[in-house]
Amino acid sequence: ILRCLVGSEMCIRDRYKNMGKVDQKNKRGDIYKITDAVIHLYLVYMFAIFPLVLHDGYKDITITKYNFFKNGVLALLIIMALLLVLYLTDRSGNTGHPGSDRAVSKKHTILASDVFMVLFLIAGFFAFLAAKDRMAAFTGELGRRCGFAFLLLVGAAYICVAVGCSVKEWIYPVFACVSGLTYLMSILQHLEIDLFHLYASIRFDQRPMFISTFGNINMYASFLCLTIPLFMAAGMYADKCWKRVLYTFVLFLGGMAVIAANSDVAYIGIGVPMVVLLLAGIRNRVKTYDDRMVIGQNSTCDPFLGWLIGYAGIVLGYTVMAFLTTGTGKGYDKLTGLAKLVDHRLILTIESIVLVIGSLLYGWGSRKKADCVVAQKKGLRSVKDKKQASTMGCWKVIFWSVVGILILTAFVTVVTGVGNQWEIFTFDDEWGNYRGYVWNRLFRIYQDLPFVNKVFGTGNESIYTLMSARYSDEMIEVTGTVYDSAHNEYLQYLVTMGIVGLITYLGLIITSIVNGVKLVKENPLCMPLLAGMIGYVVQAFVNVEQPITTPFLFLFLALMAGMRRRS
Repeated sequence: ILRCLVGSEMCIRDRYKNMGKVDQKNKRGDIYKITDAVIHLYLVYMFAIFPLVLHDGYKDITITKYNFFKNGVLALLIIMALLLVLYLTDRSGNTGHPGSDRAVSKKHTILASDVFMVLFLIAGFFAFLAAKDRMAAFTGELGRRCGFAFLLLVGAAYICVAVGCSVKEWIYPVFACVSGLTYLMSILQHLEIDLFHLYASIRFDQRPMFISTFGNINMYASFLCLTIPLFMAAGMYADKCWKRVLYTFVLFLGGMAVIAANSDVAYIGIGVPMVVLLLAGIRNRVKTYDDRMVIGQNSTCDPFLGWLIGYAGIVLGYTVMAFLTTGTGKGYDKLTGLAKLVDHRLILTIESIVLVIGSLLYGWGSRKKADCVVAQKKGLRSVKDKKQASTMGCWKVIFWSVVGILILTAFVTVVTGVGNQWEIFTFDDEWGNYRGYVWNRLFRIYQDLPFVNKVFGTGNESIYTLMSARYSDEMIEVTGTVYDSAHNEYLQYLVTMGIVGLITYLGLIITSIVNGVKLVKENPLCMPLLAGMIGYVVQAFVNVEQPITTPFLFLFLALMAGMRRRS
C-alpha cells in the first residue's frame, strides 16, 4: 500500500513538472511572437511613415529624417530590452536538464554578417577616438549627420531586427503604396504642380535640386535605386495576381519618377540590379516553372514573366513621362545627363510596344504549357522526359547567351567610349559633376595622412574639415562650392574610418549578399531585399551616405540576417 501511494505521488509530481515545462515553452513562444510583432511595427514605422516625414519643407529635411529615425530606434531598443529581461527571467526559472529548452537556446546562430556589423561599429569607435573634433565626429554636424551616433543607431537597429524576424508578405505591398505616393509627388512637381507648396521657400534657381519628400535629387535617386529593384523582384515572385498588378503599377510610376529625379545615379543604381534580376529570372525560370506547374500552381509564379511585366511597366512609364515632358515643355529645361533620353520618343515607344506585346504572348504561352503540364500530371497524357530536358537545355542556352551579350555589350561600350573620349569615360576634375575633383583630392589627402589615421581614419564626417584646410580657395574657384562629402561612400569610409572601416563595411556587404543568395533558394521573399541592397550598393559609388535613405540599407541587411537565422 505504501509503495502504491509513493508511486502515485511521484506520478502526480512528474505530471505537474511536465505541465510547468509546457507553460514555460508557451511563455517563450509568446515572447517570440511579441518580439516579431514589435519588429514588424517598427518596419511599418520605417516603410510607411519615415519616407513621408517632413517638418519645414526642405529647409531641415536632413535633421528631420535623422531625428525621426533616431526616435524610432530608441523606442525599439527600449521595448526589445524589456522583452529581453522578460525572456531572461523566464529562462532563469527553468531548472531543466540538458535535454530541456535550455539546450535549444544554444542553436541560436551567429552569422558572419553579425560579426562584421560589430567590427564595423568598433571601427567607427576607433575613428571617433582618432578624430581631432570628437564632438563633430560623434554628431556628424559638419556633414550629413552620419557621425558615430548614427553608426550606433544603425547598429542598434540591425541587432534588434536581425534577432530572427521573418518578413511578412504584407510588408512589401504597404511599402509599395507609400513609395508610389512619393513617386507621384515627384512626377507632379516635375510637371510644375507643387501640391504642398514645398518650393515656396526655395530660391527659383535652386528648385530643380529638390524633389518629393527626400530633398536633394540625388537622395531621391538613391531611394529609387532601393525601391524599384525591390518591387521588381517582389513582382517576379508574387504568388497572387493582385500583387503583381500593384507592383507593376508602382513600377510604372517609378519609370516616370526616374525622369523627374533627373539624376544619373538612378540609371546606374537601377540598371545593375535589373540585369541581375533578369539573369536570376532566366536561371530560375525552369526550376520555378516546372516544379510549380507540375503541382498545378498558378503560372504567375514564373519569375521571367514577372521580370518582363515589371520592366515593361517601367519603360512604359518612362515613355509616358517623356511625352509629357517634351510635349508640354514642363520640366524639360531642368533635365541634364541621361535624362535627355526623353528626346528619343520614337525609340521609347517602339520598345514599350515590343515589351507589352512580348509579355502578353509569353504569358499566354506559359499559361498554355501550364495547362498541358497539369493535364499530364492528372494522367491525361504521360510526361515526356525528353521534352522537359530539351526545354531546360533551351533556357540554359538563353541564359548563357544573355550573359555573353551583356559582357560583349559592356566591352564594346567601354572600348568605344574610351576611343571616342566620351565624357563618362574621360576622368578629370569635371567628371561626374566635379566628383573627379573631390575623389582626386581626397586620395591625395589620404596618402598624406599619418599611419594611425590611414588605419583608423580621421573621424566620421570629417571631409569638410579636411577639404577646407587644404583646398578651400581652389575648391571654391574650381567647383563653386565647399564639399562636405566624398560623393562615394567607399572612399568616404576609407578617409573617415580608415582601411579598417572600409574592410569591415565591405565584409558586412559581402556576407549579407551571401545571406541573401543562400536564403533565396528557400524563401523568395528575400529576393526583393537582396535586389534593393544591390541597387543601393551600386549607387553608393557615386552618392553620399545620409540619414534619408542609408537606414534602409542596414534595415535590409538586418532583415536578411534575421530571415537566414530563422530559417
